[in-house]
Amino acid sequence: MAYRDQAYVERSAERCFCDATMARRCRCCRRPRCAEHVEHGLCNRCGQAIDRRRAGIASQAWLLSGVVGVALTVAMIAVGLPAGALGAVVLAAAVRVGSERVLLARTVKQLRPGLATTVGELPAPARDYDQFPPPSNTGIDSRIAGL
Repeated sequence: MAYRDQAYVERSAERCFCDATMARRCRCCRRPRCAEHVEHGLCNRCGQAIDRRRAGIASQAWLLSGVVGVALTVAMIAVGLPAGALGAVVLAAAVRVGSERVLLARTVKQLRPGLATTVGELPAPARDYDQFPPPSNTGIDSRIAGL
């Protein structure tokens, strides 16, 4: 076997993967990214990972705000301040926004070690073929073909 020279690309710690100069680091994986590859403080890889968990984060925030709103409304009515129920609703909305931010920060902190040590984009999520069958290659619907 003949020996081949391999060209290795040296990347500095201040360059994005596209070789552009770093604008800032990703908020999650802390890798250098240029302005084009950082959106809302996250790179594309970390954005994908957070987006996959965003529905769970939102449902937890809604649940927490609902519990706080109901508890405060019941407490205000028990104390004798029925007008305080309006304040409880406003406070529940604030709890929802605040808890979503806290849950998002916690998720970023949990994902950071795993995303910092991996390379490449995340794989596509698994599909449920029982609910959504893949399209046929023939162009004929399988229900019609069975007739």
